[in-house]
Amino acid sequence: VKMVRICRACGECGAVGDDDDDDDDAPPRCGCDPVDGAGESAPSEGPLWVGRIFDEDAVIDMERMANLDEATAAAADAGDDDGNGLISKRTRTLLATLRDEASVDGMFHRRPGHSDDGRNPKLVDVIEELKGRGHAAAKTHFDSKALRTDASAEEFRRAVKAVLDRSRN
Repeated sequence: VKMVRICRACGECGAVGDDDDDDDDAPPRCGCDPVDGAGESAPSEGPLWVGRIFDEDAVIDMERMANLDEATAAAADAGDDDGNGLISKRTRTLLATLRDEASVDGMFHRRPGHSDDGRNPKLVDVIEELKGRGHAAAKTHFDSKALRTDASAEEFRRAVKAVLDRSRN
């Protein structure tokens, strides 16, 4: 659990070091003009959990159990609203998201609203672009329009731009 500083201009963020008395040199180190919460004037927020948010092995085990025949077999008395057995499809989908998210160390980014011409990139395309650039990335269960990644805010913007440029052609 650490304090986090997020640049209001570019979105670059980083956890403040363990020495709470000296956060002048703490992230973000984006180079934005230090005015109105941007760059070095970004306020500290939190404390926030900045590490992994799940035990990856436990999530994998839960997902495996949720997909066992016994869990997915139709059961009339289960009260399952999607007709797929004891464990709902919605729960299995959540567990799959948690499994992917558990492997990513990093903050989360919201998908940008739209490009200048009104186009909105698909979240899965942005995730694949980030992975192709060597970053860890996955959907997050916090927000259906967000992802977790270890990419910086600038790297995230470049990936979104690449996805939009490709879709234009």
